[in-house]
Amino acid sequence: MNICGSVFSTPFGWCGIVAGDNGVKRLVLPLKSKRQVINLLSVPARERSDLLTRAEKVIRDYFKGKRVSFDLPLDRSGFSPFQEKVYAVTRMIPYGRVKTYGEIAREMGTPGASRAVGSALGQNPLPLFIPCHRVIRGDGGLGGFSSPEGTAMKAKLLHLEGVVIYPKTGQTF
Repeated sequence: MNICGSVFSTPFGWCGIVAGDNGVKRLVLPLKSKRQVINLLSVPARERSDLLTRAEKVIRDYFKGKRVSFDLPLDRSGFSPFQEKVYAVTRMIPYGRVKTYGEIAREMGTPGASRAVGSALGQNPLPLFIPCHRVIRGDGGLGGFSSPEGTAMKAKLLHLEGVVIYPKTGQTF
């Protein structure tokens, strides 16, 4: 299997991406230092693939505030059947919109599985491509986010998309 990685700058900081023969495998969201991203990726940079170049462009454009499509092939080889369902529903959340963990569970046909949905999203190796930042708690709070910068990054991503969270009322605008 051919696997290549890349570390690149965005207006939000340094990102890292890994792609292989089956698609994009991993994305590291922006961090302050290039070294942090390199340490998290632990994949040697090899010759660049067309997929890697396209993925970098769409990510850079996203962080410039452009509406982009993250419709690139993804390597889903390590996903469980439950994760596949969670990620499929999550990928359908439009730019600038949010859903709750409970709504995702209901759409999957497993009402009451909101914690399991949260757990699956916490293991998401492809944020932005699988926009887990668009999933919030039922009371309107942010919930968790497994990026190294945690919910601060989730809030930045939602703000970039024009989503304002009001946790006390549970409303989003």
